Amino acid sequence: MRLWVKLAATLAAVGLVPLLILGFFLANTIQQREVKRVELEVYQDATLQADLLGRSFVDQARFLEGWTALYPSTLLVSGPALQEGLIRAVYLATPNAAVVVLVDADGVAVVPPQFSETSPERPANMARAQMLVRRLPLSQALLGGMVVGAPYLPSGSDGVPSVPIAVSTVPPGPDAAGLVLGAEIRLELVAQLVRTATAEQGYVLIDADGNLLVGAEHPLVQADLLRPLIAVNADLNFRYTRGDGVEVIGAVAQVVGTDWVLATVRSADVLALPAQEVRSQVAPILAFSVALALFLGWNLSMYVSVPVEALRNSVLKVAEGDYGRRTTIRRTDEIGELGSAFNLMSAKLQVNRREIEEQHQQIVAFNTQLQERVERRTAELRDAQAQLVRSGQLAAVAEVGAGLAHELNNPLAGILGISQVLKARASDTDAALLADIETQTQRCSEVVEAMLRFASGELDPAGAPVVDLRDVLGNVVKLVQGPFRQRGVHLILEMPDTPLRVRVDPIHASRIFAQVLNALRAGLTHGATLTVVGSLLDEEVEVVFKPDSVVAVDEFRRDDWMASGMGMWVARQLLDQLGGRLEQPMKLPMTLGMAAPVTEEIQDPSIPLLLDATWRVFLPAS
Repeated sequence: MRLWVKLAATLAAVGLVPLLILGFFLANTIQQREVKRVELEVYQDATLQADLLGRSFVDQARFLEGWTALYPSTLLVSGPALQEGLIRAVYLATPNAAVVVLVDADGVAVVPPQFSETSPERPANMARAQMLVRRLPLSQALLGGMVVGAPYLPSGSDGVPSVPIAVSTVPPGPDAAGLVLGAEIRLELVAQLVRTATAEQGYVLIDADGNLLVGAEHPLVQADLLRPLIAVNADLNFRYTRGDGVEVIGAVAQVVGTDWVLATVRSADVLALPAQEVRSQVAPILAFSVALALFLGWNLSMYVSVPVEALRNSVLKVAEGDYGRRTTIRRTDEIGELGSAFNLMSAKLQVNRREIEEQHQQIVAFNTQLQERVERRTAELRDAQAQLVRSGQLAAVAEVGAGLAHELNNPLAGILGISQVLKARASDTDAALLADIETQTQRCSEVVEAMLRFASGELDPAGAPVVDLRDVLGNVVKLVQGPFRQRGVHLILEMPDTPLRVRVDPIHASRIFAQVLNALRAGLTHGATLTVVGSLLDEEVEVVFKPDSVVAVDEFRRDDWMASGMGMWVARQLLDQLGGRLEQPMKLPMTLGMAAPVTEEIQDPSIPLLLDATWRVFLPAS
């Protein structure tokens, strides 16, 4: 909203508020008087109609009770003719009675009920008579004389409610037993009252349970709003607003002699007429006052809004990046001081902007240098990792070479011994000794050949051949048998009859299994047995290294086991290059020199953790 509009509206409000307050109180006072008058009129109408309805109904009930006084004791033992004649006389003498019955204490009619199916004023049938019997309060009538039941709308009643009345034919008492005279009394007076209703005023009859018996179809009646008001405001005025916005004013009154209430509803539009007349008289004065206030406000706003608009334009220029923008407001009031403050702020923004740009350039240069350093250090780490893997491979080759040298010493010693025997014995056994020499020489040849294959150059993993892993494991076990025997550890190889085909460089595979075997050997004690088992799974080949005891169970072997961790790391790196993996066993706590399974929740650092026996290597099957 523009500033001059706000100023004009403010001046208009200052001039018009007293007038509006005066008109409001005047209209409110007149309307309150009109409300009181209409409320009193509606309440008097509801009270009068409820009194007339109650007196009419009470007279009919007493008239019905008077019939039982004719035969107070003999009606029970008299014949059907007298009983039928009595209810016939009651039916004819009571114009509003639709059905009259005479029943015993169990509700069984002693004589046929009296009604007329052809009567134009009160037509009835046998179904209506049966409904009357079901609604008669028989037990209360036998104890209390005459009892009025709950009103209801019987079928075929044309919207006119009926009331069941039960009258005992014997004097009331706790041991009274006899016949009950029952009648369905049509509330014709209520129907006539509802038929006289107009669009501006209506009547509703409501029973004790809040059911709207008659008048619920009137346009001013809304049952869900009327029921709670009736329960709270008995014999008082009420007001509610319908869902369509129509306001309704009304009053309720108790129907004499019953627990029903009669509600009178009337449209509240008549309440607004006096207030509308007052507003129509005040409207011209308000229009003139508004015009005068807007004219004065427009002149004042020009004096204020012009410099404010200029200051706004300067602010927008600064927001677009024109730092150092100045505004020219030649005034000595608060607006002039605001312009001076803006010029000072703009100058400081220009200086700060230059400083930020210089600092930004410095940060960009530093980030560039930092990125170069990170890339250089990353390359160095990759090179170091590759060198570490290569060192592990060379270490594996060195260990295998040491074992191979040990294996060569044994056959060479045998050859030497046999040669000495041949020199000492020149007999017929020369052929057998020469055969032994040939066997030992062949053994040396196989060992040397295996060592040469293990120490040969590397192949590309992508172009590796498909080999039988049983042959690779057999060669590796032969190469590491020497170090295992030196440690006193038995090494057993168990392979299946079916081939274990994998696509792998046999050199890489030999180094991997040599690293794992040597690392496990470092953690096993003298007399232990390590079993290597190969098997074919769905899409993988599994090699299980299963010692018969826990690895690193004593203090000395635990140190050797920790020192061999580099070998396991190298094996993991080589397996990763081949698409395989190495799964280590779960951790076990060492208690009293024994290992017991535990879960991952053990976090006590005082409990030494050992490694379980079983390690597994998985390679993709081909």
